[in-house]
Amino acid sequence: LSVCYDETTVFEPAEFAPWLESSVFVEVEGTIADDLNSPCNPPGDIIASVIEEEDDFGEDADKISVEGFVSGYVDKDDFMVGSQAVDASGATLIPAGLVLADGVEVEVEGPLVGGTLEATEVEFEGEESEVSATIEAGALGDNTLTLLGSIVIGFDGSTRWEDKESGADSNAPFSFSSLQVGDFVEVKAVYVPADDPAAEDELVATRIERDEPDGIEVEGRVGEDKFCADPTATELIPNPDPEADPESMISVLIAPCEEDTENLWHNKAWVEVLGLRVEIRETTDLEVGDVVLTGANRVADFINQIGTNFVELEIDPVPTSAGYLALEAEVETAP
Repeated sequence: LSVCYDETTVFEPAEFAPWLESSVFVEVEGTIADDLNSPCNPPGDIIASVIEEEDDFGEDADKISVEGFVSGYVDKDDFMVGSQAVDASGATLIPAGLVLADGVEVEVEGPLVGGTLEATEVEFEGEESEVSATIEAGALGDNTLTLLGSIVIGFDGSTRWEDKESGADSNAPFSFSSLQVGDFVEVKAVYVPADDPAAEDELVATRIERDEPDGIEVEGRVGEDKFCADPTATELIPNPDPEADPESMISVLIAPCEEDTENLWHNKAWVEVLGLRVEIRETTDLEVGDVVLTGANRVADFINQIGTNFVELEIDPVPTSAGYLALEAEVETAP
């Protein structure tokens, strides 16, 4: 990490300021630089509020914590987080199904032995999917919670449970068995591989909060399919299976947006977030980062900007015949 400082930076001890020509061990507190934080170079540099001298613990320490991206991944016992070598062969993973690979953002903690962090815990720190909604009848399954009719969420021993509902006893135990139909919950979750390799990845909660109702919201990556016009409309085409009867037909959905030639999606389109189909219309408030979209092609512009970014949707609580309607939608662009 590149760190910059100015006259507002506090040095501890004060006489530590002229340290630049030495190799010293430091702890830095500060904020990520943006365009206003001269002399830092955004994005990513840290402008320091405090630079404190620390004792160099060398190659051994009882416990350290490092947060960053996995790189050089060979196996659980051989990878890097930032510039720190990590052995997580005996670590608890949070969530339990976390898959380690290059580019995954994690926090690892444990003792430092011979220069290697022997992790006791590895916790996912990347972007989490989110859904906030009311628990409806039939939503409480066998160790699963289904929200908005189709978003199925599991949990494991690492899931954090918090009861923030008005009047809740902070000392009272709170878990899955405490949830009831009519409760409003806010869930953060990540995808982990299913036990069956042939099955789809599972959405597992990292945190479940019970809170006062505050509007239905869904946040996550949009699925590959973006539909124009009526997403339930189908057409019959010849069966492409070479072993099928040459005269047999199958029903398929009408073309997705990228194949649309009549600009139908300038007015409305459908996207799927966490498997939930949501309609976007010209009446939806649309933003890409800090930019509010305007003009005739705003829905098309919004769809084109989605890419691999997260999309946050505020949803009309009344479902339409083909899914839900987004009242507000924002593409969360990377910093």
